Amino acid sequence: MADRANEQTVAVHLFSLLDESNKTDKDLEIALKLKPKTVSNWRRGRSHGYMRHLPEIAAFFGVSPAYLWEGKNSMQKELSSEEWELISAYRALSHLDHKKRKAVRDLFRKMTDLYSK
Repeated sequence: MADRANEQTVAVHLFSLLDESNKTDKDLEIALKLKPKTVSNWRRGRSHGYMRHLPEIAAFFGVSPAYLWEGKNSMQKELSSEEWELISAYRALSHLDHKKRKAVRDLFRKMTDLYSK
């Protein structure tokens, strides 16, 4: 579990990005499929649920999760939101054993080879 200082750092970076991007709390809620007023509750410190959504939030803003966590890479767009979605989907398979995860990677490589031709 993240400690309070890390939560505060993430919150500062999250809301700075949100304010600088001219996007609204509602835009983020829609993108992350959150209930209305969720981001408002995050802003007010009533909830720290944003910690569970770091990869998706990073993808929304086009930054690395490291930026949200530590302020690294500033607004540098390392990966597209689609690339972050793929990474998030792969990470969701962490419960699989090594052999099955390798099979997923191999299948993805075959699919990308097929569609890139």
